[in-house]
Amino acid sequence: KQHGGVMELYVWKQDDKKEPGNFGDPAKWSQTGLGGGSYSVEMRDRELVNGRFAMLSIVGIFAAEYVTGKDAIQQLTFKTAANTAVAAAAAANTAATAVTAVAETM
Repeated sequence: KQHGGVMELYVWKQDDKKEPGNFGDPAKWSQTGLGGGSYSVEMRDRELVNGRFAMLSIVGIFAAEYVTGKDAIQQLTFKTAANTAVAAAAAANTAATAVTAVAETM
């Protein structure tokens, strides 16, 4: 039996009266005092910026993997100082590029 889509079918239904993607506050975060409120413009903007930054961050991880030949977990354990310097330079360059790109979108 497949259970995919159950939440979308019964819990997070799209209301025709709301804009697409506006599911309000289905987890009731606004009642906990966490998260800065419910479905506000500020919170939506924060989510967009966080999502964009996450997408750019993964590009940095891929670039560092390409340069060092190590995946993200392997990069946490450097064996030599030379590898550390090369990886750090590549990661810093990629991170600077990513931050600049995020800043330009704002």
